[in-house]
Amino acid sequence: MYIKRKVNIVDLNINLNLPEPVNKSLNPIATAAGETFSNIWSACFSTINLWAKKRIIKHEQDFLEFKQSVETHYTNIPDEYKSEPNLSIIGPALEASKFYIQEKSIREMFAKLITADMDTRKKNNLHHSFVEIIKQLSPHDALLLSKLPKVGPIGEIRLYNKDESTYSLRTKEDLIIIPDIPELINIDTSIAINNLNRLGLAQINHIMSLVNKSCYAPYEDLPEFKDGLLLVKTHPELFTKVEVNKGMYSITPFGDAFKSICI
Repeated sequence: MYIKRKVNIVDLNINLNLPEPVNKSLNPIATAAGETFSNIWSACFSTINLWAKKRIIKHEQDFLEFKQSVETHYTNIPDEYKSEPNLSIIGPALEASKFYIQEKSIREMFAKLITADMDTRKKNNLHHSFVEIIKQLSPHDALLLSKLPKVGPIGEIRLYNKDESTYSLRTKEDLIIIPDIPELINIDTSIAINNLNRLGLAQINHIMSLVNKSCYAPYEDLPEFKDGLLLVKTHPELFTKVEVNKGMYSITPFGDAFKSICI
């Protein structure tokens, strides 16, 4: 005789169609298996549950700081310049900001954009695309944009082969080295400036260079440049010279407008 019975194993309902004697003998095994599985699950994932709780607490703290930042920026607007926000800007900005709450520098840009939309003094520099631009910036991109002067050097170290028609790069392209800005040391300026260039906030020029050539002197202090000099000296049959290929960047008018609103 076959009896259809339901055995609950760790909240998973499994219908078993087994002979009654087998079902009777299975019950304690199923119960024990369920308890064992539950214990193993708790042991493996209790730290994840704790991590999730910590993330929730951190998110709530980040959201509170974001809210306070918006309120502070709004409070700093003189009453005579306060205005109603445009839904076409503040709506997308608020919607996008919730995905970037944990990035302090990014959420601060959203806070400034939102409050700028309520400041008549800044309306002329506002652009709807600023929301999408912020979404495509990393914290390093934002830091670079905030620190860079209007124009500056970019460069790369080239080691030329014997025929001088070919070369190998000793560094990444479009490096920015400005000793007066120590914050740039830990930034991949090559990636950051190219992203700013892609977004129209900056322009990279490989043809022109700065008139003040001393701006490129720090590139010659790089280990890659010094190693290149050594290779030229020890292997003249392979290499002819090592040099800094000089270029420049400039912040575009669009980039200036973005900085005046969001940075």
